[in-house]
Amino acid sequence: MKNPKSPAKPQKDIELADMSDREGLHSASVQGTPFAPELGKIINEEKEALPKTKIIFLFSVIAFIILIAFLRGTEKYDSLLGVDYCSFGYWIFYLLAPAGCYLFYLKGVQMVKNGLAIKARYNYKEGTHTI
Repeated sequence: MKNPKSPAKPQKDIELADMSDREGLHSASVQGTPFAPELGKIINEEKEALPKTKIIFLFSVIAFIILIAFLRGTEKYDSLLGVDYCSFGYWIFYLLAPAGCYLFYLKGVQMVKNGLAIKARYNYKEGTHTI
């Protein structure tokens, strides 16, 4: 049998949160609980229709490929650096394209893993929080 005079227990862990340190907390909140700026940045960017970081990254890859193509040249179009078609320099630039794309791939993987690590650090689960 319940004691009607017993102190009420908090309904959520939110009520037990220490709110004295507001410097490290983001202005937006997840169901009333402020969260870290790094997590807030990731969540807000994922909600954007065109995430700036990902768009910049995509355009960087495209710009890199176009730059290598112009520096390498073709049989019909001269290289901007004067590299002869099928010379040693031509093949160096030819191999720089996939090598550079691989480095962009590694950076992309690092960006995704970093975002996942931040979400894991704060126990963030997709669909369980709203802003």
